[in-house]
This record gives sequence, C-alpha cells and structure tokens, in this order.
Amino acid sequence: MAWLPGQDDASRWYRPDELYAAYNKNLFASQARFLDASVRIQQTIVVFLTWLGVNPSPRPGQVVRHLLRCSEANVEPPGGIYGWLNDNTKPSDLLEMRDTACLRVHGIYVRPDQVFWGSHPFGSRRAQLGHELVRYQSLLDGLGVRQKPDFNDAIEVLKDISKETGSRGLEARDENVLNQCWFMLSDALETEDLDAESLSSILRDVPCVPTKQSLLYRPSWLFFEDRPGLAGKFPEIHDRNCIPRIERVWKAMKAAGVRFVSEVVRGYVVPCENPREGNGVFERVSSRIDLIKTILDGASVTAHEEDRTSTLEGIRFIQVDQLRVLWRLRAFNREWPDTPPESASAHWDSDERAVFFAKREDGTTPWSAIARELTLAVGLNDNLASIAPGLKSVLEAGSAADA
Repeated sequence: MAWLPGQDDASRWYRPDELYAAYNKNLFASQARFLDASVRIQQTIVVFLTWLGVNPSPRPGQVVRHLLRCSEANVEPPGGIYGWLNDNTKPSDLLEMRDTACLRVHGIYVRPDQVFWGSHPFGSRRAQLGHELVRYQSLLDGLGVRQKPDFNDAIEVLKDISKETGSRGLEARDENVLNQCWFMLSDALETEDLDAESLSSILRDVPCVPTKQSLLYRPSWLFFEDRPGLAGKFPEIHDRNCIPRIERVWKAMKAAGVRFVSEVVRGYVVPCENPREGNGVFERVSSRIDLIKTILDGASVTAHEEDRTSTLEGIRFIQVDQLRVLWRLRAFNREWPDTPPESASAHWDSDERAVFFAKREDGTTPWSAIARELTLAVGLNDNLASIAPGLKSVLEAGSAADA
C-alpha cells in the first residue's frame, strides 16, 4: 500500500519499496526518495522497516552516480563515500567512474588516469594520491589507478597543455612539464616502446612544441637549426619557425614532425670555371676509408640509425678555382627568393653526388669543410657537431699512420 511519507514531497504517499531508509542518505542523496521520519526513529525500527520492504541501503550504481553529481557541481564528496565504494563494489560497478573526474585529490576532482600512486613529472597537470585515498586499495584497483605514468600520459598531457594554451603564450608552470613530456617520449623511442610513425600520426598537427617566443606550434611547422647560420639566411623562418635542439628532447620532437633546416634549405653550386676531379682528396679518403667507416659506424649505432657507410661509395670530389653557392628555401608550399651567391670552402651536392671544394688562398685543402660536407652526405645531420671533427682529424693527418 502507498501509505508512507517521503521527504521533500507532500503531494503523495509512497509504497515501502519506493523509499529508502535515511541511515546513509549522504551517500546517495540525489539518487533516491527517503522515508520522512527522523533517523533516530528509523534506527529504532530497523526490523519493522525491513519487514515492510523499505530499502535499507543504496545500490552501488546510486552511490556512483551521486559521487559523479558532486563532481559535476565541484563540491566536496560525502564523508565515507570512498570507503563505502571500496567495501561494497566490484570493478563492473565502477565503469561510469573510470573516464570521469571522480577522485577528489588535493581539493580538485581528477580522473583515475590522471592520478598515480607514486610521483610523476607533470606538475599540477596530474596528481599523486593523497593520504585520504591510499587506504582504498580495492576501489583504486577497480578504477585502474596506476603506480606511475608512461609515454601515453606524456602524450595526453601535451594535448591538454596545447588545448588550454591555444594561441596564448606558454605559461611558466608548463614550460618544464612540456620538456618532461618530451623526455619521456624520447626515452620511449629509445626503448622501442613507441615507434616514430605512431608518434607522428598522433602529434604532427597538434600545437605542442614551444618556439623561442614560448608559443606552441605544430611539429610540422618547425625546424631544428642543425647547421650554424643556415636558417639565418632566411629570417622569415629563422625568427618564428626555428628552434634549438635540446638534449633528450629533440629526438621525440623530430619523430613527431619537426624537421632539420637543412631539409628545406638547400644550396646550389653556381656554375664555375675549371671544375676538375679532386684526385688528391679522393685518394686520401679512399686510403683511409676504414678509419672513416669506423667513425660513421660508431655514430650510427649511437643514433640507432641504419648503416650509412655504404653511401661513401661513389662520392666524387670536384675541385674548382672559386666555389660559390646560392641557397633556396622550399617549405609550407611556398618558394622564397634565392640568396645571393656566396663564397664557400666546400659543398655537398646530392644531385651530382659530389663534394665541391676550393683550396684556400695559401693553397691548403679545407679538410674541416670537406669533413662537414661528408657528414651531411651520409645523412648524419643530427650528429654533425660530433662526427665532423673526427673526420677532419682523419683526413688532415699527414700520414695514414698519424690518421
């Protein structure tokens, strides 16, 4: 019979099975209708209310949905609600919570995937469990709370920062977090937990790489200054689109889509008089090829690159009386005016598969410049600063024994 009064509704009577006892009302207040009688009276007639069919306690789904209502309103969760969920639910009861900000940590609600048992490098972008939650092991396991973050978390944090920053400048609190994310991604590439193709497909068009002006650009819009002075030939990209290579950061950025300036700025040898085979340079390179390959093989292993040394075969060395090079930029589906021709000591021409060079005024061979161009010829742009000096030492040594 509908004969019992319900709280906050005097318009009708209720059947016993339509009402809940108010003992634990705070755990699911927004999800049920409660018997309109004092809690003291209800506690003294528990047996009678149970016999009538009044619901004595909430169902897991009601408590879950009430907690989510608290999260939506950003109010403190009821006292004891996490303990009740820990003791009275199984993982299938918690599905609604897994992708929702439902854990109150340090005064804010966070999703289960945004909080960790241990420390993390994401600053205020993620949370570590506080003392008020760590005792609820069963609940936290059911929600999928993890011990520590992985590279997927770094990707999500980058996306979060990108979305919130928009076209504004990067906030100071996010500068270090951003680098930490790229550290993690570089490490994941090193351990092969993540592959470059996957990273590129995810982040290539997400504004997540900081410029010199602390703006966030897409990786595909940016370039590393891999050759000193090269970007400066085109101020249009040097000022806005070029970034330095930061150790432990740049490899992941490169995988995501940041390119070397040398990939879009290319030099062309201006037609010159008296080009001839540089037999002396060719003979020296050929006679010391094993030493050169040793250096290149070591660099390739360090950089996790394929064997580059086979590229040395077939490279020509062409000596000219005066070497001049103009530079051409092709990027963003645009063409910029070529630079005026400028003098150079050596230059690698990939079309000709040749290193052009001109001797110095004192008649000596520019071994340092030739070593630099050989490094570029075998595709080790990213190791230029460390490889070229080694090649120079091998090539300029007076004898094979000294080399």
